[in-house]
Amino acid sequence: MSGSTGMADQDTTRDSGAAEAGGDRAPAAAGAAGAGRPRPPKTPSGGPGLLRAGGCLIAVLVLVLVLAGVAVFYHPPPAPGRTGSGGPDDLDAGPPLALPTVRALALSPDGTLLASGGDDEEGGRYVIRLRRIEGRRFVDREAATRTLEAHDDRVWALRFRPPDGKELLSVSLDGRVGWWNVEDGSPLGPLQLPPGRPEDQTRGLLALAVSADGRWAAAGGWTGEIFVWDLQNPAAPPVVLSGTRPPWPAEPEKVVPVGHVGEIRALVFVSGEPLLLLSGGGDGLVVGWDPVQARAGRTVTLDGQTPNIRALMLRQIDAGRDADFAITAVRHAPARQGVLVGDYRGCVYLLGTDPPCREWWRGSDAVRTGCVRPLLDSKKVCTPHNRASGESAVPFVTLAPYPGLEGGFVGVTFGEQFRLFRVNDLLAWREFSGSAGRADSVGAFDVVPDGAFYVVGGRNGQLRLYEPAPDPASPDIRIRDRLP
Repeated sequence: MSGSTGMADQDTTRDSGAAEAGGDRAPAAAGAAGAGRPRPPKTPSGGPGLLRAGGCLIAVLVLVLVLAGVAVFYHPPPAPGRTGSGGPDDLDAGPPLALPTVRALALSPDGTLLASGGDDEEGGRYVIRLRRIEGRRFVDREAATRTLEAHDDRVWALRFRPPDGKELLSVSLDGRVGWWNVEDGSPLGPLQLPPGRPEDQTRGLLALAVSADGRWAAAGGWTGEIFVWDLQNPAAPPVVLSGTRPPWPAEPEKVVPVGHVGEIRALVFVSGEPLLLLSGGGDGLVVGWDPVQARAGRTVTLDGQTPNIRALMLRQIDAGRDADFAITAVRHAPARQGVLVGDYRGCVYLLGTDPPCREWWRGSDAVRTGCVRPLLDSKKVCTPHNRASGESAVPFVTLAPYPGLEGGFVGVTFGEQFRLFRVNDLLAWREFSGSAGRADSVGAFDVVPDGAFYVVGGRNGQLRLYEPAPDPASPDIRIRDRLP
């Protein structure tokens, strides 16, 4: 899309240049055409020419007075409201919000309950608020249905436990995993972590996943470790999945990583058997895990290759935090038999999870092709790794299904742009502007399983509910409600 914009700018420049050149040439052409014609005689002083000049001056003065009167007394009617997708016309005219940033959202499986958390603090504890949704509207407008005093630091991820959504799990920068009864707000946990972990923010948890059958929960964060609990036996210690950690050997170019070398940013359980967990990290690695055997099966970058430790170190040093290769979004995509993954460039890849690829991710020696496949045209959609200085990437903070479009998906940017892709699209088919304010951006996102509506948490603390309109000829995404 940046490429097409550039082409449009060049075309506009060329057209403007041609118009300017034509304007410069016109007087000369007129002069040439008039060569040899007799000049009109000069009008004597005080004759009809002077009268004509005086009449023109009076006409100009009258026109100026009329325009001045219009500017003073005329007020245009208010612009009609938008009925389509959210955009600038939807912005509130009031002062900017100053509410705590929303960093985590979760919708219950039936879409009737929303959990939100982040920087929201009460009495020295960071809270989770539960709100009801009916008819795709927020019901609890004055106060939340229930407030859970959840953590000692910011809440970073939330998930309802399938299949009924009567329990909620949370992770925080305090390094703990909360487990709650939704009906009365009572704690069922926390889930216990192994002893001896550091007592500072480096232990913070950033990612959370719950399996589709509700049995398994996984959490990971800054330490690069992943902890997996069997919720049918929560008192048992978690399985710890560890990657290759420093100190590195003297010859790091001879060592390939097994698991992550950086923080964990995304987790997803793949439905089916045997159990498979996929993780994405700030190191740009995607890892397939066998939680039962507590081992990493496959460790690759999004080009499907496994680099050595030295290459990973150099890439990280050159790029720094939030680099192009950092994983920003994952989403299970059953219609595509895989998992969608987005990186910081705004590229999207399909990780195949059909039976042959599932075994490949678990570490099978069989050579597979197509288990990691780019979906979009990197030249048009993804900002290239070697982008010009000052040119920013446009990453997707999340990927979501789009109803009525089998295998299609929506990528949502940090600036709250919704980009709709069909199965074989290399470029976005449609793009919709969200209703975020100028000083706002997406802080959190969740979607009901069938994609019937989306909820966005803004960094200014606002909640926004969008409804897709799955018209095959003219799809749209409309803002339905906001709070406050």
